[in-house]
Amino acid sequence: MLEMFARQAAPSQKLLSALRSPAMAAPTWPPALRNDVTALERVVHGCTSRVNDPDTRWIARLRLRRLLFAAVLLAPPDQGGLGLSRSQARGLTARRLSELRPDIGRTDEEASCPACAVWSWLDIIGTNNGWSPAALRELGHRRNPPAGERHRYEFVDPSPDWSAWSEQSNLLPAIDQWGYVDRYKSLHPSSLSGLGAGDGHSGRED
Repeated sequence: MLEMFARQAAPSQKLLSALRSPAMAAPTWPPALRNDVTALERVVHGCTSRVNDPDTRWIARLRLRRLLFAAVLLAPPDQGGLGLSRSQARGLTARRLSELRPDIGRTDEEASCPACAVWSWLDIIGTNNGWSPAALRELGHRRNPPAGERHRYEFVDPSPDWSAWSEQSNLLPAIDQWGYVDRYKSLHPSSLSGLGAGDGHSGRED
């Protein structure tokens, strides 16, 4: 939008710089959640409850896992997130995520654990990269296993194909109404803004 405005209106560089400044951008993490150090844990716990609800449809379960992954990317580091901007989240590569993954928060309760939420989403990405629609659908139907002595993130990734292309930058793929997880098309920016606003739904089928 800024590029189009610059071409059509020919504004000064000073005005363009002001428009590009972080102060003019919509906040990535909702302001109401910024000062609550437990906010991300509560988001993870709430969505995990919906994932484990037997009445949740498998496609919704896929989207909920993606929502949790996005929340971890956007949430501030003091809450256990990575504090990325929307553009950084959409452009995140597998190689960069591998570098950042040790910084993701851990909690005592697995149902609230950001690192476990990321582990489960990467299982979906890896399965999808292996071109296995049936296996992906089975994952969509699967709920989280009962909490054990070890958290999910402590285990080896079950679908390591998520990192097969280290420069891959589609870790937040679109998901259509049939549950197809697009290997090439990323989540629309407006949808990610909706996730960041906390509603998890923007009206789009992705």
